[in-house]
Amino acid sequence: MKICPTCQKTYPDDFSLCPRDGARLAAQATETEAQLAAGLSGRFRIVRRLGAGAMGTVFLAEQLGVGNRPVALKVLNRKLLDDPEFLLRFQNEAGSTGRIHHQNVVTIHESGQADDGTPYIAMEFLEGESLREVIKQRGALPVTEVMEILQQAARGLSAAHRLGIIHRDLKPDNLFLTHSDEGELVVKVVDFGIAKLRESPMHTQTGMVLGTPAYMSSEQAYGMRSDELDARSDVYSLDSRVTGTTSWDRHMRHCIRRVSELLAKTVAESLARRRLR
Repeated sequence: MKICPTCQKTYPDDFSLCPRDGARLAAQATETEAQLAAGLSGRFRIVRRLGAGAMGTVFLAEQLGVGNRPVALKVLNRKLLDDPEFLLRFQNEAGSTGRIHHQNVVTIHESGQADDGTPYIAMEFLEGESLREVIKQRGALPVTEVMEILQQAARGLSAAHRLGIIHRDLKPDNLFLTHSDEGELVVKVVDFGIAKLRESPMHTQTGMVLGTPAYMSSEQAYGMRSDELDARSDVYSLDSRVTGTTSWDRHMRHCIRRVSELLAKTVAESLARRRLR
């Protein structure tokens, strides 16, 4: 069921606008969402759900204390409250992104806990699409547009790198394309959930791979400790966005080349041994 935020009337899911006042309908809150809304009632008003992932749910909300500012409110799934790994990743996103102040990195307005202890992050609400969605709709982009996306993403990453923050999960989903009030393209780097802070006591152990393998640098994909990774790992992943060649493609070519070299060496050594008999 959907609900009208103006008249509070409910309608079937196939309705998009309220027949009474023309307002856009929102998905009716579940019991869990209603409890969350109650726990945040003094700070935020939840408007509608934007999406959900493994770590949490993202809502469009209004931040009441600053003129009902629209925000993207990311809330950790309640079932993960007792999972230290997910809780740490969630807190890490707020801690790392909140330190970066740059127009090409999503802005964190606030982070905290609801009355029931559920952690949340309130970040700027972005209207637009991820690079993955744009490529899916349009296919290969013009070179000039690709270069603009690359330059803006690189500026945002540079701001993070100057603070010792490595993203570690750059991929088309985490480059968000929006537009300024003047209509100019603005690229935002998002989702620092597994970012590595150089001074953080938490380090990924060797052999534990976090991120998306297809876009990782070789060192990251092979399980290098996070405290040994540096900004070059992000640069490698960003290059995959432009060339269209993923790290996985490169790893496979490298493996095939190495196997071919080893086979050739084995055959040559076998032939040499036969000649000596």
